[in-house]
Amino acid sequence: MIQDLHDFPDNSDIDTDLCIVGGGIAGISIASGFLNQGINVCLLESGGSDYEGNTQALYEGENLGLPYYDLEDARLRFFGGTTLVWGGRCVPHDAIDFENRPWVPHSGWPISRTDLDSWYIRAQESLELKEPIYDEQAWKKLGITPPQFDPHRIRTGFWQFDEAFARFSLNNCEDLKQADNIRILLHANVTNIQVDPLCKTVQHVDIATLEGKKGRLCAKVFVLATGGIETPRLLLASRGVASNGIGNDNDLVGLFFMEHPHGRAAHISTPDPYQLWNTFRKRRARGGNLFAPVIRSSEQQQKSSGILNTSVTLKCQRKPEAGIPIGKAIYKSGKARLHPTKGGRKLWRFYKKTNQFIHTLTDPIIRRRQLSSGRGGLYLIVRGEQAPNVHGIDNLYVAGSSLFPTSGWANPVLTTLALTLRLADHLKPRLS
Repeated sequence: MIQDLHDFPDNSDIDTDLCIVGGGIAGISIASGFLNQGINVCLLESGGSDYEGNTQALYEGENLGLPYYDLEDARLRFFGGTTLVWGGRCVPHDAIDFENRPWVPHSGWPISRTDLDSWYIRAQESLELKEPIYDEQAWKKLGITPPQFDPHRIRTGFWQFDEAFARFSLNNCEDLKQADNIRILLHANVTNIQVDPLCKTVQHVDIATLEGKKGRLCAKVFVLATGGIETPRLLLASRGVASNGIGNDNDLVGLFFMEHPHGRAAHISTPDPYQLWNTFRKRRARGGNLFAPVIRSSEQQQKSSGILNTSVTLKCQRKPEAGIPIGKAIYKSGKARLHPTKGGRKLWRFYKKTNQFIHTLTDPIIRRRQLSSGRGGLYLIVRGEQAPNVHGIDNLYVAGSSLFPTSGWANPVLTTLALTLRLADHLKPRLS
């Protein structure tokens, strides 16, 4: 069912079994795991069903560190979240991303890649990815002769793509809307996590609308699924009992932010640029999904050179001195002026699709586009062996990219989904 905190009496008390804070990909996926399970779930969403300027403004903040995007522009705050403007790139983390690497400070996950394999499969199925192939095997699937790199130094990998438009929008979550045991509560901003005097258990969360209407939600278990920036923000802001913020006894919450840096590595000169571009362009497998190849450093090269797990993509683009193409300039100008409403998002999607089509018809100038180590806003805040509960708090868990101790070249989407499905399976016996 869908409800709105605006329609509740002031100072309402709400009781449920499982409280999920955040209606993005992680929160929605956990709630979906409890469909028709006989366990009452309340999914709290700060925004409504679509973009609202006053709610989006809650993301505003001051950045005192390295240059970064304006915080209010880097994410979307309504049901479905930033998934409604994402590119849908999916790939699992590599095994080395989970390992303790002496040249990478604080590296080493409490689980291995193989520990997530079964949940990776389920995550792929939920995004309708038909082929769980992300390595050199994909070349054969695509019928392409792979480039002859030294495998001890350079390997190739592949992104796949979730092609469903607005998969996690409220309109596309009809199963959650119709479920008797799932309550979606819109415009419910969590303002405080209230723990017991010994800071061992969450008793309730305080919620409020922007207009000042307040409420309180009590549950047996709480899950924070508000993303890599808002999750630490909320933990640090809840200081009624824990003076340093919840889970922050070691002063680590919020100190491990990671973002994917972009840098041009090379301009490739070749007598046949089309052949090179054609090898590395995005293409669809016969009867299957879209694949996009990348060049990445091998595990052996990472260890011998002490480098991060990076990737390189090739993109056809005009010379930098030629300036920005007029179509892209118009798009950038319009994007800066348009709000990410439903209409604005459709315009963005139309541009992306049109741009991709034009690239297939024009002669390319090839250059390297992106170097990545860690993608998305990520923090180290929990290190649970069995489940991602916040240090010292028995009934408070975290879902999403906030869990990642370290990352690699992969987008966080597929790993976020796998971890989320794993958490849902862990919580079911506890709540049954």
